[in-house]
Amino acid sequence: MTCVSCGAFLLLGDTVRFRDDFVCLGCREDFVRQQDEAKLAEEARDTPDEEMREAELKHERRIRTAAVMYYFVGVLLSVLAIGSLVNGKPGVMVICLLFAVPVLFAAREVMGFRRRAKLAACCVSGFGLILLPLGSVLHLYVLYLVCNKGAKQVFTEHYREVIDRTPHLKPGISWIVAVLLCILHFVAFQVMG
Repeated sequence: MTCVSCGAFLLLGDTVRFRDDFVCLGCREDFVRQQDEAKLAEEARDTPDEEMREAELKHERRIRTAAVMYYFVGVLLSVLAIGSLVNGKPGVMVICLLFAVPVLFAAREVMGFRRRAKLAACCVSGFGLILLPLGSVLHLYVLYLVCNKGAKQVFTEHYREVIDRTPHLKPGISWIVAVLLCILHFVAFQVMG
């Protein structure tokens, strides 16, 4: 027999049969997972879930891009905290950590479209408006993303279930925009510091 997954030639006893296909023991788990994903994708195709998700993919991509910016800021603040500790400035380290923790928490919540994401993003971007005058445009954009009409649907429990039922739809991240947002944030930090 020939394994349909890896193409290995095997004895019949060394394979597992799935309908008309034979799979080697090493490929069995991956083959079953692929079949399950294909079945879910087929069931979700042309359903209200898929239509809803396709309508919101652009907004979902923008929100995920903002979450990448939050991760960048959180990591940058963490690095600044470590640098402050190394340079013997524990006060600056504590301040950096006090900002890094909520920013990283907000990034995690926003990236996962969790229930607390809107509140976390509003708090972080609200402080960003106050602390980073140059970064105000960035934080206004994030506030717009998490508070506009499209966000009301994207941050619901139902929409998270739709995401789980439509794994074949991948919104991705606009990496060019994410890099630009991170660079602008870095410049804002430099101007502030």
